[in-house]
Amino acid sequence: MRAGSLERRAGDMSTSPGYPPGVAMEQVPWLNEQETRAWRGFHALRSQLLSHLGRQLLADSGLSAADFEVLVFVSEAPSKRIRAVELGRRLGWEKSRLSKQVTRMEARGLLRREQCGSGARGADIVLTTEGWRVISAAAPVHLLEIRRLFIDLLTPDQLDALAAIAEVVLAHLDEEEGEDGTRSQPVSPVGVEEEPRRPRPR
Repeated sequence: MRAGSLERRAGDMSTSPGYPPGVAMEQVPWLNEQETRAWRGFHALRSQLLSHLGRQLLADSGLSAADFEVLVFVSEAPSKRIRAVELGRRLGWEKSRLSKQVTRMEARGLLRREQCGSGARGADIVLTTEGWRVISAAAPVHLLEIRRLFIDLLTPDQLDALAAIAEVVLAHLDEEEGEDGTRSQPVSPVGVEEEPRRPRPR
């Protein structure tokens, strides 16, 4: 199959949702070989790497990727508590999804809901002692996997290039989607710092 042919066939479905109205087939800027290699490489890298990290995380700590993301954000918040609406915004999740996830984690003793201290409507999501213990144990092991499967395979120049690419694309997405206030903050996996912070019990 010639490079880019799949992208062309996907575009043939001119009545499918998302097809630009009024754009003729010959006007579509199909991906060339270089662009196809870059796009498919990124897609495969992201899918396979995150899938592997997720399986390893579950095997090592009993946490799902969603559990881990929630614990990271709550543990990094001041006083280990964060408004539910803010947590949902950072994760890019709908209210119903966040509520179900927090309920499951409450049942396991990792989080608890508390009324906002300011008297405002809504709830704070608070990290429990058990949640703190779990994320403290899981983060260093997860960091080692991130290094083994990703960071340590790349040169400093490659890491700089990758970071620059991410910044360009994310800035563009902020411009595209930021006006309606729905743009979520990028999730920062544990391991972006040279040394993970060692949590101290409250």
